[in-house]
Amino acid sequence: MKLNKMNLITTTVLMFSFLNDAHVSVNKIPSVNMKSAINHQKELVGTKRSPQSAVDSKEVSQIATNLVFKLVSHNLPKKYKKDARRLTNAIVQEANKYGMDPLFLVSVIRHESSFRPDAIGGVGEIGLMQIRPTTAEWLNKKHKIVKKVNLKDPVNNVKIGAFYFSTLRDTFEQNSRWYISAYNMGSANVRKNLAKNVNPKEYVGHVMKYYVKYVDMLNTEVKQSEETSSLLASLE
Repeated sequence: MKLNKMNLITTTVLMFSFLNDAHVSVNKIPSVNMKSAINHQKELVGTKRSPQSAVDSKEVSQIATNLVFKLVSHNLPKKYKKDARRLTNAIVQEANKYGMDPLFLVSVIRHESSFRPDAIGGVGEIGLMQIRPTTAEWLNKKHKIVKKVNLKDPVNNVKIGAFYFSTLRDTFEQNSRWYISAYNMGSANVRKNLAKNVNPKEYVGHVMKYYVKYVDMLNTEVKQSEETSSLLASLE
């Protein structure tokens, strides 16, 4: 019995040591706004996957920030890993600014470029979120998103891509299938499809495959944190 209790204490200490190390690594990154992130989750995947108890929870916000940092750090190519903190900061900051879930932006980046800042698409799309230079210049001229467009810079790319998604989201009244499709094929083509009663889904499915995976990862880490807290309370 004493041995089992000692094992529990040792496991708990190791878990908290790991969490503390993670917190140190992202302590200069803004925390995820869980209220807006969860609202966006509901918009994207409904209520079943959204951790209702997480709203306004500082601990869950920190767990979400840690997860974004972990995904960015893991997926960035080796020569770009030095940009992991700066990129995570941009993803969280832009998501908070536009009321989005940063895990959604991570999902788009994962599908579009596999986290390669130097990726070039088949019709000239550039960078993490695969944005066309003409689109970026048009958006920036109209809305002054960045001082100067440089789509090969990961932070510059994310700022423009996040803004573009926010405008499409408003244009299509928060219908996630439509605004995600519009990012890929353009608003005019989405409207043409809808006029023919064709609901675009292929591109949406690719992005949402990653998003569902990342939301499930977040929920698992939240649950593990709750179990650890309960365990500590039982040992007092």
